[in-house]
Amino acid sequence: PPYYPERDVEFSFLEVPPQLSFRKEELEQVEAELLKYGMNIGNKFICLYVRDAGYQLNSVSLGFCHDINQCGFIIDRLVKEGYYVLRMGKAVEKPLAYSHPRVVDYGCKFHSDLMDVWLTANCEIFINAGGGGLSALAAIYRRPLVCFNYDIFDFWSTSVNSLVSFRRFIKDGNRMAVSDILDVGYRRLLRGLLADNKYTDIQIENQPEYEILELIDEMLSRLNGSWETDNDLEDMQDEFWSMLQGWDEFHCWHGEELLCKVGHNYMLQNQDWLLK
Repeated sequence: PPYYPERDVEFSFLEVPPQLSFRKEELEQVEAELLKYGMNIGNKFICLYVRDAGYQLNSVSLGFCHDINQCGFIIDRLVKEGYYVLRMGKAVEKPLAYSHPRVVDYGCKFHSDLMDVWLTANCEIFINAGGGGLSALAAIYRRPLVCFNYDIFDFWSTSVNSLVSFRRFIKDGNRMAVSDILDVGYRRLLRGLLADNKYTDIQIENQPEYEILELIDEMLSRLNGSWETDNDLEDMQDEFWSMLQGWDEFHCWHGEELLCKVGHNYMLQNQDWLLK
């Protein structure tokens, strides 16, 4: 069986709709909670899930944490498009320092288990930095995910209509190729970098703002129907997928087909390591 059942490596999510629904009394509670945010049930909103150091289980988990207050450029873009933006999370380290009538610091001020589920199940897009448990719920409810600063091995490859881009590993000033990362081993590399200080000659490089915005813009274009598919890029997606299948834990995390696509511009600009 898969390491995480929600990875859906047998693609049952393509055949069976989400199985969890909300009772009448739960929906009444949802409406009351939304009013606290200045929202109504019909408002279009996007979930922004950036796990911070409030979720520090150990030194390795800290390596997957980010500062929500460095994500203002993302919120700017989404607000400009007319969306409400809800900062997700539980037991977060710090409040969101962004003030706008359509921006809600839900994770800091309003968190509840019910709203975690309802918001994730009903958002237009679920944007996520680097992973975290709530992203699994977005996959289960078949929401479009935009995943940035992920590692190349453990992203939501079976989430249809979703996009991903990756942080990089830098060695001797150069980006490590997929084949080189495979040779070291994913878990050994991360633990060596984040816990054991073993690989002192390797650094993790997070994505710059422009790459993240390009990924979000691509998703917005796909949702409004203006995106045009590039056949050459599809061949690159297949080539990347074929390389990743050389990972010994591949079938614990992924199915045979790549449903979540690597961002268009990101793939074009990172062929030097993604396809080697």
